[in-house]
Amino acid sequence: ASSLITIPPPIPRMFFQKLQQTVVKLVVSPNENEDRPVHESDALLPVQIHGEIDATYHYLPLRTVKQVFVEVLTSQQMNK
Repeated sequence: ASSLITIPPPIPRMFFQKLQQTVVKLVVSPNENEDRPVHESDALLPVQIHGEIDATYHYLPLRTVKQVFVEVLTSQQMNK
């Protein structure tokens, strides 16, 4: 009698996993109601981010969103 042994092919996990990343660039303009210029380093600027994460699934969701990470980076540009 012979036995047939099957071994699954070595496929890396990243073959099945899809990572998603969304990058949003934000430009802040001076507020007309505020006397201080925007470029002051101690100025606090309110920022609201509105959006939704939406996906269409026919049956059950294949994946769900457990966390949304927002990172804010600032830079200073010199006007000549």
